[in-house]
Amino acid sequence: TSYAAGYAMVWYVTETTGSALMLALMSICAMLPIGLVSPFGGVLADRVNRKAIMIGADLSIGIISLIAGFVIMAGDVSFVLIALIAMARAVGQAFHSPAMMASMPLLVPERHLLRVNTLDQALASVASIGAPAFGIFLYTTLGFQWVMFLDFAGALVAVAGLALAKIPTIRDEKAAQENV
Repeated sequence: TSYAAGYAMVWYVTETTGSALMLALMSICAMLPIGLVSPFGGVLADRVNRKAIMIGADLSIGIISLIAGFVIMAGDVSFVLIALIAMARAVGQAFHSPAMMASMPLLVPERHLLRVNTLDQALASVASIGAPAFGIFLYTTLGFQWVMFLDFAGALVAVAGLALAKIPTIRDEKAAQENV
């Protein structure tokens, strides 16, 4: 749902502005925070409980989507608002992704790690290929606000799954003493 909501935002900007420049700006707003904040998310994932980071990031992204859905429903939509939503969601992703990647070796036996990482990357590729079509389909059939509400529901499912998962916490005292 997160990928679909992201592409629904892109489609909204494309449909309402018809401007390649606005589409490029929207893409920058959705990607630049990930590139800038992910290194800090990685450092945090090495120092703090990874499960808590992922739950916090997913819940934050979901709440942002829920608020966005209500704002869209009220009709107060502008490019600036959509860009801010995209940036806020990207910051959440910048914390979630490094924590997830750092958790993978803790969850999978070493002999299966290569296979599981390969499957994870294949799933990510399929999601990135299918998400635009799915997001646009949901946008055109349900409406923009409902895509955002579905993203909130998807975040709740993700948080519930993470809450049930046992993810070991490893404290590296050497890393904790290093300067960011």
